[in-house]
Order: sequence, then C-alpha cells, then structure tokens
Amino acid sequence: MNNLEIIANYNDLCGECPVWDGLQQQLFWTDCVGQRFYRYDWRTHRHEIVQQGFEINGFVLNEPGGFIVTNNSGIWYWQTTGELHLIAEHIDGKKCQMNDCTSDPAGRLISGSWFYDPNNDFPRGDLIQVDTDGTTRVLDAGFKLANGLGFSPDGRTLYFADSAERRIYAYDYDVATGTPKNR
Repeated sequence: MNNLEIIANYNDLCGECPVWDGLQQQLFWTDCVGQRFYRYDWRTHRHEIVQQGFEINGFVLNEPGGFIVTNNSGIWYWQTTGELHLIAEHIDGKKCQMNDCTSDPAGRLISGSWFYDPNNDFPRGDLIQVDTDGTTRVLDAGFKLANGLGFSPDGRTLYFADSAERRIYAYDYDVATGTPKNR
C-alpha cells in the first residue's frame, strides 16, 4: 500500500468538490466557506489559488473552457481569465441557492438547491438541471441539503445525497432526455 501524501495545505474551512481534469492533468477544488478556488498541476507538482473572494460551492468543467459554478447566489459561467456570468438566479420562481453539482454524460449540469436551517422552518430544496442551451428545469423536489452528486460509470444511474436527511438516493437516468426516474 502506498503512503498518503499531502499535495497542498491551505487550512481550508470547508474544502470540497475535487474535480480532475484528465486532459490537463490538473486537480481543482474549492474552499466554499473560505471563498478560495485551487488548482494542482500533476505534471509540475505545483498548486495555486486560482480565485479568491467568490463563493464556489460546486463546479464542473465546461468543455469549451472554464467552469460552470454553483453557489448561494445562483449558477454561473466562469472563464478563469474573465468575469463570472450569471446563468440562473431563479428557477420556477425559487431562488437558486445551490450547493454541490455534477454534469451528466451529455454535458447538462445537475445541482441541488438548499435552504437548510436546523433551528428554523425552511423551504425544501430542489434537484435542478441546466441544459447545454441554458434552459433550466426542476428534476425532483423536497430535499434539505443537496450533496454528493455523481453518476455510475455507464451514466445510467444518478446518485444524490441529502446530507441533512442522511440519505443517498439513486435514480435510473435517461442520458438521451436527461430525465431521472425511479428514485
């Protein structure tokens, strides 16, 4: 068994959402509470802060370049050399207060909204989708704290965790239509 090695230590407050870019051989991750976004280059073994002062709760690589980012203010497109552009602030009349996200095999973003407050009543969040043309829709509803989204290797099962409920859901997923069913 190999020994574990620390590749970067920034004393993150809430480090999460590691995303590997196989083409560039780079690892990205975020400290959503500390509002920092990082890159580690596997070839050079160098790490750096790419962005500071902007909350990034979740993100996916965008094939033409940059990232699609989720945070408590919405869903954003971000070219790392430029400004962030808001894609969605509301979906079906509800605020896009988004947490974790993933992309399906066809390039659609899937993310979960959250309004969890253990000390007060709160609205339930939704599992939402942003298609490659920017259209949005709600896929499922009634969640406390969206987290841990991902797909099976064949792309036919969508996994989704509700951290506050301590549940992991699995959906049959139709990649052609972007539709989950049979939670």
